[in-house]
Formats: sequence, C-alpha cells, structure tokens
Amino acid sequence: MTAAGRRSYHVELSRRAYGLRSSWAIGFVSPTGSICSTSSIQVDDGFGRQEKIRLSSVRALSPEELDAMLVQYGKKATEVEQATEPEEMEGAEVEELD
Repeated sequence: MTAAGRRSYHVELSRRAYGLRSSWAIGFVSPTGSICSTSSIQVDDGFGRQEKIRLSSVRALSPEELDAMLVQYGKKATEVEQATEPEEMEGAEVEELD
C-alpha cells in the first residue's frame, strides 16, 4: 500500500482474503480515521459480496525493503549486474608445445 507522501507500507491481514485478486474495490475501514493494526480492510468483488478482514500489522517500508518486496512478488524485475571483463594476470600466458 502507498499512502500520502509516497510512503509505502506493508499491511498484513489476520486471515486470507479470498476475493482480493479479483476484487473491484478495496477500502480501509477505521473508526479513528487512521490506519493501524486495529483497522480492517473491506474487499468488494463487484457482485455485491463484501468481505471485511482485520489487519494484523501495518509497517512502514524503506525504499530498499519496498524494492525487495516488489521483486519477491514478481511486480518488478531484478536488476542484473553487468559482468566485468576479466583482468589480465601476469604469468597466466599459454605456452604452445610442438
């Protein structure tokens, strides 16, 4: 989840949300107006079925943690490091025999 100010958070649910992948809308429900571990998420599947699930934790992510999580869940490709040319080493010449 990304909040105002482009801050990213990792939100864990208290149980599996079966309609989450195919839902039309996802909303946070909070009695205080702020998102915390006492809040819940409401998932609407577009067919009138709504599922309300409590949050078990909310944690701010550093940019490095966000990148690692995006790679882990297949939302971002890993950055491939360029292979460097091998260095010349003294004494590593090949001697041809007749």
